[in-house]
Amino acid sequence: MGFFSVFIPFIGIILGIFGVVFARKASREMDNNHQSGRGLATAGIVCSGIGIFIQILTIVGYITFAAV
Repeated sequence: MGFFSVFIPFIGIILGIFGVVFARKASREMDNNHQSGRGLATAGIVCSGIGIFIQILTIVGYITFAAV
């Protein structure tokens, strides 16, 4: 979901939020059950965070451009 949040406009912010939530849930699950895959969960959090940031900048840019 984090990857898609970077490239899909406007819907990407929702996907980014879901990506962060699911990656945090997976990370906690791995800590509790001593499973591998922690790097993938971290990558999901990072990609989702970057996607949310890019989407917020895009929305602010559209609003600013429309106001001029």
